Amino acid sequence: MHTPMKSSRRKAGYTLAEVMTAVAILAMVMAAASLTYSMSIRIWRTASARMDASSAASLALTRCTMGAGGGFGLRAAFLPVQITSETGGWEIRFTTPAGMSGDSTTANVLTFNAADRTISYQSGNAAPVVIGRNIVASTAVQQSDAITITVRAEAQTGYGNTSSEMSTSIAPRNRS
Repeated sequence: MHTPMKSSRRKAGYTLAEVMTAVAILAMVMAAASLTYSMSIRIWRTASARMDASSAASLALTRCTMGAGGGFGLRAAFLPVQITSETGGWEIRFTTPAGMSGDSTTANVLTFNAADRTISYQSGNAAPVVIGRNIVASTAVQQSDAITITVRAEAQTGYGNTSSEMSTSIAPRNRS
C-alpha cells in the first residue's frame, strides 16, 4: 500500500521578524566596535603626542646639560655663568674646556627664542644648532652655584594640544 507523504506548509527560511532582529543585533555590534575603534585611535594619538612633548622637553634639557655635537654643556661649565632674561626668551653664556686636556676654553651660548619656540646651542665659532623644538615656555635662573632650567614642550594631536614640563638644576663642575 502506498501512503501519501504529508506535505509541509512551512518552507525552509527565516521570517521577517527574525531577519530584522538579526540586523538590529548586527548594527548594535558594529556601532559598538566602531565606537571602540575610534576611541582607541583617539587615546593612541593623545598618548603619542604626550610622549612627543615629553621627549622634546627631555632632549632639550639633556642637550643643555651635556652639550651637543662636539661641545660641552652646562655640566662642564666654568663659573661664573651669565644668564640674561628677556621677554622673548633667555640667553646663557658660559665657558667650557676646549677639549679633554682642558688647556684652553671655548665660549658657549644657550638661547631660548620664544618666537621660534626653540632652544639653540652655539659652541665657539660654530653655527648655532637647534637642540630643542616646540618649546612653548622656558626659564633659566641662577641660584648660588646652580642653574635651574625649566622647559615646557608642546605637541599637537587632531583633537588639541598637549604639553610636558620638565626642570633640571645643573651645578657646573668646573671652577674658574
